[in-house]
Amino acid sequence: CDQQDALADVVPVYVLLSQEGRQDSIRIASMTAAPALVWLLGKESGRQHVLPVIMDASKDPAWTVRLSVATHLERMCAAFGPEIMDTDLLQVLVQLTRDREEEVRRAAVQNFVHLEHPLTAERIQQHLLPELQRLGHDAGDSVRTALAQVFGPLVTALGGEIAQSDLMGLFFDLLKDE
Repeated sequence: CDQQDALADVVPVYVLLSQEGRQDSIRIASMTAAPALVWLLGKESGRQHVLPVIMDASKDPAWTVRLSVATHLERMCAAFGPEIMDTDLLQVLVQLTRDREEEVRRAAVQNFVHLEHPLTAERIQQHLLPELQRLGHDAGDSVRTALAQVFGPLVTALGGEIAQSDLMGLFFDLLKDE
């Protein structure tokens, strides 16, 4: 299947299935397929056809669909590249860290470890640092545990001075956490 065939045959079916209102499992499968479809279509066509599906799924009423977005976000970022991660997918990640379901927030936090390459320290500081402070006091134990697990790579990505001034209190709070 080449790019033109995919655009003509696969994309319309993909978009239609991703909007299936009765079957969460179909919308979940569309998130699993999203990175492969972007690889097939190329970044620009993927941005035009697949990215809107991902954006919609990140707001889906079914928490399992939102969890699927969070779970596959790393692969989506790899498929789209740093430019789209730095803009559109970063918004999705921040939104998922604020989700009402603990499992979605945990899965979103686990993606932080994969952000050091596509995002600059400034972008992390600007967009994720406020979320880190909030997530450090999250009611869900699994969210705080996930945050503690990605703390090291985040400190590395931010650099010593920023990490020391902005994350030291959070680090000590996580150490005190049972």
